[in-house]
Amino acid sequence: MARKNKGLMRTVPRSAAQTSHQKISSVKKDRNDHGKTKGPDRLGSLRRQIADLGRLASFPQLNSNPVLEVNLRGKIIFINDAAKKALGKVRPKSRGEVFLPSDIEEILADVRKGKGRMWYREVDVRGTVFEEWLYYTPEFRAIRIYAHDITARKKMESDILQVEQFLTRERDFVSAVLSTAGALVVVLDRKGRIVKFNKECERTTGYTFGEVEGKLVWDIFLLPEEVRRVRRVFRHLLAGKFPTSHENHWVAKDGTSRLIAWKDTVLLDGNGKVEFVIGTGIDVTDRRRAEEELRVALRESQQRQKEVAVLLDASSAVLQRRSYAEAAKAIFGACKGIVGATCGYIALVSDDGSANEIVYLDAGAMECTVDPSLPMPVRGMRGEVFSTGRALRHNNFPGSAWAHLMPDGHVRLDNVIMAPMTVENKVVGLFGLGNKPGGFTDNDVRITTAFCDIAAIALL
Repeated sequence: MARKNKGLMRTVPRSAAQTSHQKISSVKKDRNDHGKTKGPDRLGSLRRQIADLGRLASFPQLNSNPVLEVNLRGKIIFINDAAKKALGKVRPKSRGEVFLPSDIEEILADVRKGKGRMWYREVDVRGTVFEEWLYYTPEFRAIRIYAHDITARKKMESDILQVEQFLTRERDFVSAVLSTAGALVVVLDRKGRIVKFNKECERTTGYTFGEVEGKLVWDIFLLPEEVRRVRRVFRHLLAGKFPTSHENHWVAKDGTSRLIAWKDTVLLDGNGKVEFVIGTGIDVTDRRRAEEELRVALRESQQRQKEVAVLLDASSAVLQRRSYAEAAKAIFGACKGIVGATCGYIALVSDDGSANEIVYLDAGAMECTVDPSLPMPVRGMRGEVFSTGRALRHNNFPGSAWAHLMPDGHVRLDNVIMAPMTVENKVVGLFGLGNKPGGFTDNDVRITTAFCDIAAIALL
């Protein structure tokens, strides 16, 4: 089908969820033809789960910064709302091409040759400067562009450069520069005492120049753990090693700290000795926070995409299986891999409901001498999962109240997840996963529960 969005046409292939829907419908029809029921409610639940998982991959559309996708022919195949909004401000009639770096063809050629997967560029769009991270996503055969407006930052950097050049040419104008610069500018004497402190410094710290004049900069502004490093930079400047760059925090009058990126130089006296040290800085606190949030969001988006792909593969195992044991093994393997566990099993409830019977066991790299054909009593952690119908996790299993119930010869378990398989609100089996390096998370519980639902459907 084709989707039209403000003049930009994009052909959207049938989604994996649609394909899975058709396969499920086909299997349902085949089984009904043989007089068997598939469980329409559970199949409907699977379809809804697949649709919900698809929505987890919607991060690019929801991103507050411009995001685009370009196929390997250089055609823009996706542009999010933030990018459209930015275009409305700088190039209202553009269809997004202005976001593409000038060497996009070379980048595409490198992708086709397998030479790279990530690039950084800065793109000027009629005076608005965007920093762009370009990532090649092999699973979609497309390059995704994450753009961020850095116009203000570039202007600040330009201002700093102009200030430094100005100081080099005209020492007599230092006072005027200090009062008008858009960056923090502080002048220190050879002892580190503050002799100049501009308006931006006052605004950032909450101190007036009168409150800090003559005080040692590391006594009033620095975090204790950063004093030694900053004083080492200061000694290097006095020794003639300038200009230099570094970052450190300044503590404001209200107790908050701001991360400042400094560029330092010096003023020399008539004998060529360092007389003053000049620090010109930019408050990068918000920028660093935004960069970290973007990195976290990108990692989460990539994780969600991976989870969606694995769950779809597990769904296919249900539709294409020859036996439940084969499907269970495929589903468990996918679950174990995405969660990061190193061992585990699938078990079904015995006919009388008193024990679990192993369907599939994966002891990992460790030896388990317990006979897997023996039923496992429904007790301990398993008993709680069966009685509540909810998944449980424990990241210190040896210290738990259930550890003493483990039989001799069992694999050592440092951490455990157990999640129920339910059919018509009745627990019919469970997944047990163990020994994940670093321990299990709530997200691991969520993913394991989803795989259990798929494995339960395979029982119908």
